[in-house]
This record gives sequence, C-alpha cells and structure tokens, in this order.
Amino acid sequence: MRYEVPRNGVDLTEAPFEWPDGFKHEVVGKLIDLDWRRYPALDQSEVKIKVAAFFGIDPDSLLLTRGADEALRLSFQHIKREAFSS
Repeated sequence: MRYEVPRNGVDLTEAPFEWPDGFKHEVVGKLIDLDWRRYPALDQSEVKIKVAAFFGIDPDSLLLTRGADEALRLSFQHIKREAFSS
C-alpha cells in the first residue's frame, strides 16, 4: 500500500493551521517548570475534567494515558478480557 498525501496537503496527525506565538510561549513557559524525568501522576482526574469541559463531553467518556505504552497495554487488556469473557 502506497502512502498518499491528503488532498488538502495535511496529514491526519498534522494541524491544518499554525498555532499563535503567544500560545506557544505560554505552553513552553509551563513546561519549563515540570520534572521531565517522570511520567505525569497516575491520577489525572483534574485534567480529565478540564478536557471534557473544553470539548463539552462527559469526563467518563475519556481515557487519558501517560503515553503510548499505557494506551496499548490498556487496549490489549480490554480486548483480552472481552475475548475470554464470552
């Protein structure tokens, strides 16, 4: 299968616009004070509530993970549980 660039020239993992400089500086300013050696805390309920409010959805419909490893592990555990529960 050959990869083709979408018609609008934007891949699904790319933003169709440039972020404002003020937003970029604000994000960098907040990131600089974080401990980069560690994953975020296990309890992400406060972040989950804010993300859900921003998108106008129920927080219980969100699954926040601390990286791809955790997302894949949880996905495979769910699939395994579903496959062997019937």
